[in-house]
Amino acid sequence: MNGFEATITPEKIQEVLEEVLKKNNFKEPTSDMIRLSTSDFIESGLSGELTGKTWSIRYAEMHNYYFHKYLDEADDLGFELNPLEPKAVRKVLNSNRRSVSEKRNRYASIVSYLKFLILQGKLSESRLEAIRKLKPQRNVPVRKRFITRDEIDKILDYVKLCKFTSGYDKAVFETVIESEDELGLRINELCSIQVNHIDFENQELFIPKAKGNREFTKGISGKLKLLWESYLKIRPKTESLNLFVLDNGKPLKRDALIQRFRRVTKKLGLDTSFHAFRRRYITRHLQDGKSLVDVSLAVNHASPRMTEQYLLPDVRKSIEEQKKW
Repeated sequence: MNGFEATITPEKIQEVLEEVLKKNNFKEPTSDMIRLSTSDFIESGLSGELTGKTWSIRYAEMHNYYFHKYLDEADDLGFELNPLEPKAVRKVLNSNRRSVSEKRNRYASIVSYLKFLILQGKLSESRLEAIRKLKPQRNVPVRKRFITRDEIDKILDYVKLCKFTSGYDKAVFETVIESEDELGLRINELCSIQVNHIDFENQELFIPKAKGNREFTKGISGKLKLLWESYLKIRPKTESLNLFVLDNGKPLKRDALIQRFRRVTKKLGLDTSFHAFRRRYITRHLQDGKSLVDVSLAVNHASPRMTEQYLLPDVRKSIEEQKKW
């Protein structure tokens, strides 16, 4: 080739494309510029334009919350002029001392926003690929807590004896706890149960928006049916369709439920969590001989492999117990 050999690599092509984008459309956005476009970003997710699937309101709120959290942290660390550059993302995520899930939520919101810019033709795929390599990794195994029936009874007995809790508050707390033990739902799904989605005659519960924006139907036991029928007799009259409401008729929120549960378990010295109910539900039904597929469908997991993972910690516990036989 005219006395010299030209080598065109994919990296060189990407580099040229990046330069073209910078000259024509893309200027490294500042934190202020990004904040002005956040509403359009969230709207693109809600409309389905961003991924081809519409976001749920809660999913959109999650992205909005964590993305602004990330921008605030980037500003504090001096990246207000270039919060989307790889060095900024790496520094901010590493400086965050919160849990891995908190870091991953921030990371997910960053990736979604980069996709939004790419969709608008303001960013090349190479930037997204560079950020993907910075996904936060867990350095220690997930701490999987459990809860036993004895611990559940201790929690309920403690609440029943509390002098500063009204009769209705005790009743709704007991109903929520017993319902979770019978259903094994995610806490968001539990708190969003609506009265009009319960078919008492056929003993079925319809959940329209579970994790992943999926819908599914669960069978409810005779015990749970009787529990809910008794609870509905004392449930305050309210315009809310939520099954679980406070004494003022407002829906019981997940954060309020988690806070109360943590207060009680802390006072009792119990090392557990609300998600432990879901782990207990899966473990006990698998150990009772129910099929992995049936239990996976009951908890609305994407695959039986996910359900199987919930049994692993109890296998370890079982081995330790065998040593005492």
